[in-house]
Amino acid sequence: MKLKTRTIRDLAEMVTGGASSTTTTKCDQFPYRSSSQLTNFFVDCDLEYRHQGGSRVPWTQGILEELNEGPATRPQLPTDALIRVVSEVLDPQHFRDASGKDQAACLKLMNEVLGREGLEAYLDGSGRCYIRAGLTSSAGLNIERRVWTQKDLERKKEWLKYLEGASEDEFTEHVLVPLLQQCAFQRINVAGHKDKALEYGKDLWLKFQLPTAHFLYFGVQVKKGKIDAAGRTKAENANIAEILNQTKMALAHPIWDPDVNKRVLIDHVYIVSTGEITKQARQLLGEKLDIESRRQTIFMDQNDILNLLVQTGLPVPQMQFADDDFPF
Repeated sequence: MKLKTRTIRDLAEMVTGGASSTTTTKCDQFPYRSSSQLTNFFVDCDLEYRHQGGSRVPWTQGILEELNEGPATRPQLPTDALIRVVSEVLDPQHFRDASGKDQAACLKLMNEVLGREGLEAYLDGSGRCYIRAGLTSSAGLNIERRVWTQKDLERKKEWLKYLEGASEDEFTEHVLVPLLQQCAFQRINVAGHKDKALEYGKDLWLKFQLPTAHFLYFGVQVKKGKIDAAGRTKAENANIAEILNQTKMALAHPIWDPDVNKRVLIDHVYIVSTGEITKQARQLLGEKLDIESRRQTIFMDQNDILNLLVQTGLPVPQMQFADDDFPF
């Protein structure tokens, strides 16, 4: 995503620490950087920019505008270079070296600026800064690699409660589809109840564009509850034999992609469960599939989904209750 000019201008003042060391602005909470310190700052960001005189804020703003046009690993986040700049400007070392500068206050000000873009900066356990999309936006970087904050853990409990109470259709519509959209998948097509006979082992299909502009196609099987190697003898556990047949069908039957006006085969199949996918179920499915099909199968169970939901910051939907739930 490209940041607005106003946001770039505010970031430039944060990087420089203001127009001068004597004036007072909202950015004077950030460490002041002289010409040589600005050069060192961008070197620390692995960027070869050297300040050689002139006004520091306009020069820095010009650099950030240039970085704003660069590549982004995640289309829902700023460019990779700007992410490094934000991380560096809030690096804890800068605040240890500058007396009277408060990292927490600077983080709050940074989020006031980034909030206009639907973004949020946060600190991990070591005080390092990262950026993620806000509650209405998209996935961030380093899935499952960062330290969870207390707020993240609370949201994870909320999501767990929702997953345990949601039906398969509610999970697909209100959770899985928005989550996959945030992960940059395209053309997400859901097979409704009327189309079940024609889905051929796919509850939905979607595609992902590679950096080379080519597409990979994915089919998704969605299951409510635990998937194990036994039959449907306990609660609503899904039978792995049923999963096996649906996986084979999904890989064998092509889909129609209206974007390219032709039929294409599925490259990979996601097996998604709101509960646990046991090791026995994974092993049995791997044994029954041939080598090629085994490589094309991807598992995503409750733990994977919860981590992605917390990382992306998606809001927990409101539970829908039937009239029978309220007999009074």
